[in-house]
Amino acid sequence: MTKNSIFILLVLLAMSAVELRAQTTGIFEKIRGNWKGTGIVNQMDSALTMKWEFFLGEKFYRLTFKNTMKSGKGDIIFEGLAVYQLPETASETDGIWYDSFGFMRPIKAVLEKDALTANWGTLQTEEGKTVYRLLENDKMEVVDSVKTKDGAWREFGRSNYVRAVEY
Repeated sequence: MTKNSIFILLVLLAMSAVELRAQTTGIFEKIRGNWKGTGIVNQMDSALTMKWEFFLGEKFYRLTFKNTMKSGKGDIIFEGLAVYQLPETASETDGIWYDSFGFMRPIKAVLEKDALTANWGTLQTEEGKTVYRLLENDKMEVVDSVKTKDGAWREFGRSNYVRAVEY
């Protein structure tokens, strides 16, 4: 093999790695950054922030979340942190959720071109899902649901976000 052949092979391998990373991190790349939103969560008006970012040498992806819900007795603040493994396939990955109510829940995430569906919890705790769907013009809709005892899904939160420089 000549030096030129080896160089071309290395360039092609590097390009393949970049293309594979783009395929497996596509939705994460699109939602990366700061987001501010409003919505109704648990029947309360909510002011919400999210930050999506790569971390630990870009081996993982992190969501930092805060929801300030307006109740008749004052604000209720709920915070959460999700850590996702960078996916090995373009369609799914695993993660874990931690929150200020003291819960830790496993996540099985389904990745689409413009959406991430985080299926969280277990039969022993509670099963739920959160769908993060990108809309046009740097907007995102987030819908939270929980599985009821009869197996039906009950929506408990719906929020709309816009991309923000800071929050």
